[in-house]
Amino acid sequence: MKNQKSKNFCGNVFILISAIIIVAFNLLVINANAQTYDPLAVQRINDLIDNNGLNATKNAPETWIWARWNNETPKQLTMLFLHSQNLTGTAVFEGLNTLEVLGLVINNISELNLINCSALRDLNCGSNYLFGIDLSNLSSLSGFNGFGQEVYLTLNESVHGEYSVNIELNNPTFWDDEITYSDGILTCTDNNIEAARFSVETGNPNFILQGYMYFSYSHLKIEENLFPNSLKAYYQNNNLYISGLKTGENICVFAPSGALVYQGIAIQEKQEINVADDNGIYIVRSGNEAVKVIVMRNTK
Repeated sequence: MKNQKSKNFCGNVFILISAIIIVAFNLLVINANAQTYDPLAVQRINDLIDNNGLNATKNAPETWIWARWNNETPKQLTMLFLHSQNLTGTAVFEGLNTLEVLGLVINNISELNLINCSALRDLNCGSNYLFGIDLSNLSSLSGFNGFGQEVYLTLNESVHGEYSVNIELNNPTFWDDEITYSDGILTCTDNNIEAARFSVETGNPNFILQGYMYFSYSHLKIEENLFPNSLKAYYQNNNLYISGLKTGENICVFAPSGALVYQGIAIQEKQEINVADDNGIYIVRSGNEAVKVIVMRNTK
């Protein structure tokens, strides 16, 4: 009987030791991978997975077939081909100073952070939701595609017959005489215009960002029954929580000033967005529905 218990005990100890060895080995493999690839580049792609909808496995650069790395130790990221990946929101590539080629065509990106991407020579960000981009510090850039942008705006009637919205544009050009821009305010005098071609400067005289703005018009009153629909939103812990969304429809968030502060695509029925910078009444629009949200930002 004692021998049997002793055998059982030894067997359990062997299983435990084997499990510890397997876990330790896996941790060593993960650590080796992390040391083999530039940690900042891995973190930037992990952020795209967490924040922008990139469908990939975190901390697994050996599986990222759309990434190219050089042979340095650790390996440095040189190319990214993220075409048609359903990326949304603000995509951050800041500090990737070995990245030479970046392909982002056909996504839902509303803002790009390219600070300190000094080696970037080819950027393809056509067919997104961009209304501005700063290329002024990309001295190596020789190829750029920024065509086919789509921007959705709600213009509010400021005076009779004039509709406007606050939006930061870099010296824009419009193909419609009824649309003007001055001191951060876009104004349209014809509420029958639903789509308008536009271009903006990029900080690089050789390249422009171009596309179409799609307009809807509102008097933006504050009555409780202004927006009778199924779209719901509330504010908590510095975030907007939106429900009643329909997959594939646009989401636009407007600040109290009327400025567009977020633009993206609904990927599920409920989404969380961190966009609130100022206290006041925000407007959330998706599809043909809209709702107002009172924001009291916690600054503590």
